[in-house]
Amino acid sequence: MSRILLRIAPDGELRWLSTSGPVRVQSGVPPVAPDDRLWVIFPAEDVLLMSAPRVARSAAQMQQALPYAIEDQLAAAIETQHVAWAPAADPQQVAVAVVARTRIEALLSSLRTHGLEPDVLIPEPLLLPWQAGVATVLLESNRALLRYGEARAFVGQPGELQIFASVLEAGLDGVLVGDQQSPLPLRNSRRVDDALLAYADALRNDPALSLLQGDYAPRRRAGSTQRAWRWAAGLALAGLFLSFTYAVLERAQLLSLVDRQRSEMAGLYRAAVPGATRVVDAEQQLRSALAAAGQGRGDTSLALLTQAAPALSSDTRIQLDALELRDSSLELVVSAPDVAALDALQQRLAVGAKVELTAATPGSKGVEGRLRMSGGSR
Repeated sequence: MSRILLRIAPDGELRWLSTSGPVRVQSGVPPVAPDDRLWVIFPAEDVLLMSAPRVARSAAQMQQALPYAIEDQLAAAIETQHVAWAPAADPQQVAVAVVARTRIEALLSSLRTHGLEPDVLIPEPLLLPWQAGVATVLLESNRALLRYGEARAFVGQPGELQIFASVLEAGLDGVLVGDQQSPLPLRNSRRVDDALLAYADALRNDPALSLLQGDYAPRRRAGSTQRAWRWAAGLALAGLFLSFTYAVLERAQLLSLVDRQRSEMAGLYRAAVPGATRVVDAEQQLRSALAAAGQGRGDTSLALLTQAAPALSSDTRIQLDALELRDSSLELVVSAPDVAALDALQQRLAVGAKVELTAATPGSKGVEGRLRMSGGSR
């Protein structure tokens, strides 16, 4: 992320520099990446800087109360002015910048014709350094910009600086653009080819004050906030979709399990009642068959059948050849590939029931086994 400093000349020319790479002044519309910060200079001639008491604690209250606290100091109606502020070194004071709404709107409109949205709109004097007792002046062709306080500045002709001689006795530093000379003695001075090169030093820190407040809050920042909300909303919708999809899949799995269990029960019913041709409700039909066979409601035998079904279907190598219901027991005749598979089936059936392997007869296709299940643990 780089910071770009842009200055609009009186003739409309755009001049700028960037902190990425060598610092050099360029002309034209700067390329601004999404993560870059665009600082635009608001001309000193169009801004009034002052200090004012801090009339409220919160920023929102300050934004509302400050214009009316300073309106007596302004020549124009407060409704036509835009007031921006920033905390001052004295916690009881604030630094204030006042600009005409028509002027700030014209500048923003000019920038937007070039596709530019500033992140910072900084009053030009605040780009000059200042410390207690030491002022700084920048001298260009027929122009002098003086910052002599935290929120005090003057812009005019170089010859007009003489009126400040009495208040600059402590010290005056100067920035001389090109071959300019200072009408006042300078404590320290530096020469630059363009004022932007002197202003670039301010990019190392956060802006002392930005005019983009209240009605003129940065659009790019609002856009970033909206994008963040869109991302959050998208993630929330994705979470809801995943939850819904998981619920649908879970329901499908449960339905598949129910269908499989019904199929197993139907298979057991056909094995128990060889003459059955139509299976509608295997459980109820088994109860009826058991009752008809004189085994009451057949609850015990039916429970054994229910337990046997998943144990038999879990190994596709095992085939149920026949079953017989006797009182409270169930006898199964199965074909298995080997004795080990038969033993494994016995162990699965024995969970919650007593299971006895009554016979195991080897054959050409494996082993035929007979198992007797009865109620009670093994």
